[in-house]
Amino acid sequence: MLSSFLLSLIPSSLLHRSLLSGTLVVLLTVVLETTCLEEVHKLRSTEAGKSLYASAWRVNLFNNIFLGAITYYTTIGFFCDHDTPKTLQEQVVAATGVVVIEAVLFYVVHKAFHEVKGLYWAHRYHHLFNNVVLPSSANAVSIAEYTFAYMLPLVVGVVLTGADEVAAISGAAVVGVTNLMIHTPWLEEKQYPSWIFVTASDHLSHHRKTRGNYGAPVFHLDRIVERCSNSFQPQQFVTISDGTGKPKAC
Repeated sequence: MLSSFLLSLIPSSLLHRSLLSGTLVVLLTVVLETTCLEEVHKLRSTEAGKSLYASAWRVNLFNNIFLGAITYYTTIGFFCDHDTPKTLQEQVVAATGVVVIEAVLFYVVHKAFHEVKGLYWAHRYHHLFNNVVLPSSANAVSIAEYTFAYMLPLVVGVVLTGADEVAAISGAAVVGVTNLMIHTPWLEEKQYPSWIFVTASDHLSHHRKTRGNYGAPVFHLDRIVERCSNSFQPQQFVTISDGTGKPKAC
């Protein structure tokens, strides 16, 4: 009964589902924003801050409800697997694959924005939110960044995993929700159970320092790459004397 009721709430039209997806992101942003009113007041304490905050919401609406809806409609309509029925296990694997692929591609693009000369212009607007970072900052990015760093990695993930609509939207939901969480200031004190995940502390540090902690929003690719790199470093051996004049390895 409950599952039938929930399914009845999902629009049958792909266009309507596309618009709903962007609207839900905006609504969740509003909910999280209400938990950070002190930080909102801090940002809006100056005329420049008021203008920046207003622009953040305009950009959120445009990105999520317009660009996000177009991406949803195009991806589900043209790139999802509609021909092969998927088991729950296959959907979970595909959704996980979407999240992993998104993490890798976002890391590459995000790092390039910072370290490749001539690309920072696409990312500059997002870093206007440095001292005060809010959930509304999460999707306050330029059209170029939203397209190439946010949407394109998800589309590639869907194509490479052969995901159906359920797996695609599940993977995108994980990415979208965690993106809001790592921009929520009161979560900065919270730690996750594993070093492989990005915390709000990690990402807010990136906003303040602008370098490092490029991985987001789910997997901390910086730490993962560093640890994998260290594991392949040749072992260092030190020799000491054993008292007889002969070297002794340790």
